[in-house]
Amino acid sequence: MIDVNENSKLHNDYKITGFHQTYPDYFDSLGFVSEEASATGECYSLPVKWGQGKIERLLLRPGLEIIAADYKLHTRLDTIADGIIPAVELSFCLEGSAEMQSADADLRMSAGHCHLALWKDWVAAVTYHAAGQMRFLDIRMTPQVWDQFFAGDTASSLLPFSALLGSKQYRIFIKRMTPQMTAVVKAIFNCMHTGAMRKLYIEAKTVELLLQIVQEQQLGSLSIGQWSLSERSKLQKAQEILMTSLENPPSLAELAKLSGLSESRLKAGFKKMFNMTVFGYLRSQRMEHAMQLLLTGNYKTAEAALAAGYSNPSHFAAAFRKQFGMNPGAVLRTSNGRNQTKRGGS
Repeated sequence: MIDVNENSKLHNDYKITGFHQTYPDYFDSLGFVSEEASATGECYSLPVKWGQGKIERLLLRPGLEIIAADYKLHTRLDTIADGIIPAVELSFCLEGSAEMQSADADLRMSAGHCHLALWKDWVAAVTYHAAGQMRFLDIRMTPQVWDQFFAGDTASSLLPFSALLGSKQYRIFIKRMTPQMTAVVKAIFNCMHTGAMRKLYIEAKTVELLLQIVQEQQLGSLSIGQWSLSERSKLQKAQEILMTSLENPPSLAELAKLSGLSESRLKAGFKKMFNMTVFGYLRSQRMEHAMQLLLTGNYKTAEAALAAGYSNPSHFAAAFRKQFGMNPGAVLRTSNGRNQTKRGGS
């Protein structure tokens, strides 16, 4: 006689094994070279014809893994992503961009944004652009692991996999990464631990990211379900217009006209998609630009302030502290010190 519980366990073990084989099969189909492999994951290098860099897959526990990618493409890469095994994926993009097209959704993933995707059965065309460095982190888990995080939590009744997915085969939520999320993702990329300590550290940071996502108004600020694909595309166009005109941005009326949305829809869309006003998004991106200038060590604080749209250095410093929790002068001193160390060692 077959034990029903044992049979169920075997079935679940099979599903978990298939889940963890998804990415290795995907990388193999693309011709990626596995340089390091172990029971807890592997590290792949890109084929020379496409670019250079690495992608690491780390198995944290049965049903939970992360993919850390850091590479640069020489040419555009078009692939097919086949999600035939139910899964939950949280993706955080630090650099680069990618586009995804499926029967149910179109998405452009760009630097500074994250998404939460859930699916039962899903196929999509994914395009990675040859436009600078690509750095992103994917956290993947089975629906069972996702649900385990919220088991017994009556306050999170909307969070179980089945409730979020509903009758759909695929669903996605997107938003702008908070400074806290960015810091945690960078900490994972810069982890100095090795062996078991590294795995433990990364799993702790993974859970921290999951907590931050859930705390974003119980996913309320992530939902874009009331927006058509056309409107989402126009909102992303408006975002790109702002990103390319930080020093001389269009007015709200001009931005609405350029993106093809009404002013009211544009304002509501930014609040829903990016969890901030149009002006708030512009101000935040200007600050990010100022931070990057200061990190080079080649710009004075006053110059970074002007690039962020501030003529008053004191007002700039106050806004900078509010967003990053540090003074712009401290960032500049650290950058200068690092540059001097490099020159001294060369």
